[in-house]
Amino acid sequence: MKILNSNLIAALLALLCCAAAVGAQEATSAEWVKVAPPDEAFTVLMPRAPFPLAESGKAGALVVAGQRYSLRHDNAEYTIWSFETKKLPAALSDDTESYLDQCAEIAWDLMIEPYWEKFKRDSPEQLMKYNLTYDGALPSPGHPGRRYLLNLGEQRGITHVYTVGSRVYIVAASGAPHESAGVERFVKSFALSLQPVPDAPVAAVAVGTGVVGPGRGGGNEGVSGAAGGEAKEGAKETDYSRTFQAREVTRKAQILAKPEPSYTKSARKFSVVGTVRVRVVLMASGKVAMATLMSKLPHGLTREAVEAAQKVKFEPAVKDGRPVSQYVQIEYNFNIY
Repeated sequence: MKILNSNLIAALLALLCCAAAVGAQEATSAEWVKVAPPDEAFTVLMPRAPFPLAESGKAGALVVAGQRYSLRHDNAEYTIWSFETKKLPAALSDDTESYLDQCAEIAWDLMIEPYWEKFKRDSPEQLMKYNLTYDGALPSPGHPGRRYLLNLGEQRGITHVYTVGSRVYIVAASGAPHESAGVERFVKSFALSLQPVPDAPVAAVAVGTGVVGPGRGGGNEGVSGAAGGEAKEGAKETDYSRTFQAREVTRKAQILAKPEPSYTKSARKFSVVGTVRVRVVLMASGKVAMATLMSKLPHGLTREAVEAAQKVKFEPAVKDGRPVSQYVQIEYNFNIY
């Protein structure tokens, strides 16, 4: 009977502990409030309402000013910068990737640079503990964004960067390892009520006799003129002036030299790694023509890959004994080391 009583007591104690844990969790959850500043177009969940402070930033030709909403709770810090560009440069309004590059530079200056200024002279070994690392694009149609991992010494966090027309939003949270759930909750709860901005056209980049555009590949996309014209249905003779797929030629184009792209200073700063894939036309004339970006990377690496593709040396493909133009996909792998 004593054993049964002991087991019963143990079970009751376990139930009480579980109930206490659930109650504590609910209490913690209840502490968070929905923040929706009256003059802003965003909402977010935070442990409590923050006080806004005026702040500004600058990166290259991009100058922004607005409000910072920040608070510290337990062992974590939660911040949103809501900026308006004073004058959005035309080059950035037509190039979303470059726009986001500059916004990330502003985020670096706001969060990382103060620590670098502090440590670079007396404790340079500490610099590696303070950085932003590119972690991919955010699935936010009409609100282009990126995710960066934030390291602040012993604290770890996340930074999201968004652009909506002339508006720039930097959402950042960091804390001790046990605060990771709150960090994720904060950045994921951020929502914009602004109308999505249509995708801006990607600035064309010259490649040989053609241009690089935002195509997604397949068929003759991005190719015009004789190089891209398909043979007409029912034609009795082969149109050797069109661009062929690899499977259609007698001998595939042979790449003789493939110069490697440079790793940009900005990409190294944000530890960007990955692969850029460029679909080009290796023309019968020996020139590199139209290209389509199949995958890209930020902070100048796509541009470097395109410029490298322009310098490819090759022997043209051959069909029925004649040199012809052929589609070829070229990959460039970027690694820090």
